[in-house]
Amino acid sequence: MRLLVVVSVLALCGCVGGDDIPVIGHKNTGMLKDDPSRFDGKNATSSTEKVDPAACEGKETKFKDLCYVNAASKLADLSLCDRVEKQSSKELCMGRVGVATDNPKLCDRISDPSVRSQCHLAIIQKNS
Repeated sequence: MRLLVVVSVLALCGCVGGDDIPVIGHKNTGMLKDDPSRFDGKNATSSTEKVDPAACEGKETKFKDLCYVNAASKLADLSLCDRVEKQSSKELCMGRVGVATDNPKLCDRISDPSVRSQCHLAIIQKNS
C-alpha cells in the first residue's frame, strides 16, 4: 500500500510515469525519453513543440493509459483523461491535470484519500 502511495505521489508530480508521448515536428517522433539520440543537444525536444495524444492509440492498454496521462498533464487537457481506461490511472490523470492547472477541485475527484491529499500537496508545493 505504501509503495502505491509513493508511486502515485511521484506520478502526480510528473517524477515518474514515462514521457513516451510522441511529439509533432520532432524528427524522432515516438522515441522514448531515455533514447540518447533524442537528447544530443540538437535533437532535444523543446517545450514549444506540440505533444500528439493521437499517437497514444496504437499502444497496449497500460502504455496507452500512461501515454494519455502524460499528454493530459503536459497539455493541461482534462478531456484526454476520458480516454484512459483503468480507473486508478484516470484518477491519476485528473490529479496530474489538477497539478498542471493549479486546480484542487480535480484533486478532490480522486477516491484514495492519501493520493488525494498528495495531489493537493503537490499544488501547494508547486506554488510556494
